Amino acid sequence: MPENTDKLFVTTRNKLLLGELELQTILLNDAQKRVGDVMEGDPVTFQPHEEAEKVARTFERDNLLSAGD
Repeated sequence: MPENTDKLFVTTRNKLLLGELELQTILLNDAQKRVGDVMEGDPVTFQPHEEAEKVARTFERDNLLSAGD
């Protein structure tokens, strides 16, 4: 797993994004719970046509660290 990874993205088999799951949530919840019950739905997303300045403001506003490599 990449260094400083703190969440995983939850997708369907067809790669439709459903939500995100913090690693801390995985570790602290009952192992019998389903991912869908403990994940955060409606994650922050960006579209390819969006302006970089708008994306940068969102990162600053929401205190996002990385969009990945």
